[in-house]
Amino acid sequence: MKLNINFFGKETFKKYLYNHQPYQIIIVLFGIILTYKTISPFYSTFLIFGLGFYSYFMHVVLHMIPEKYNPHLLIHHNINKPDKNIFHNIKSIILDICCFFILYYFQILINYELFPPILILYYSIIYITVNNINYSILHLGNYSHYLDKTTNFGPDPVDHLLGTNNNETFEHMYHYILNIIFAFLVTVVVFCDKNDIL
Repeated sequence: MKLNINFFGKETFKKYLYNHQPYQIIIVLFGIILTYKTISPFYSTFLIFGLGFYSYFMHVVLHMIPEKYNPHLLIHHNINKPDKNIFHNIKSIILDICCFFILYYFQILINYELFPPILILYYSIIYITVNNINYSILHLGNYSHYLDKTTNFGPDPVDHLLGTNNNETFEHMYHYILNIIFAFLVTVVVFCDKNDIL
């Protein structure tokens, strides 16, 4: 893992913008709507990108655990074997939920809130639904991570920036849009009685 300076080259950056900007604009816009009463739009944007890096590094850390004791590799990476069923998918979803609970409870433990719970919930729903529905069930986007466990940890822009993508092709991430809308609506329902949004 090392910073890929070529990411900022004219041609590479143009490909990044074409494949990622529409979904990133939507995810940031909804994040700003969820938090505009409590934090600035610029800070909200920074936090959403920060959650992208958090999910990337959490995924990398999960791959460092020896396979024999690694729930991520034993559950999530075996999800598409013929003998696996709906309960295997549920275990994978629970594992992903735990990764975001770690962030939430760590902030409580240190008594410092960097990421507001509303953004943690919003981003985690996007991540969990994309990971377990779009990739694992529908096989949308870049599915190669399940074949090569040392690359493509996701999100795709972070892989390209840190040199862990397994090829130079940017994933076409428009399939995230329905997940983002769903996450936004669920987050509104969960937080609407707290007058934090809208």
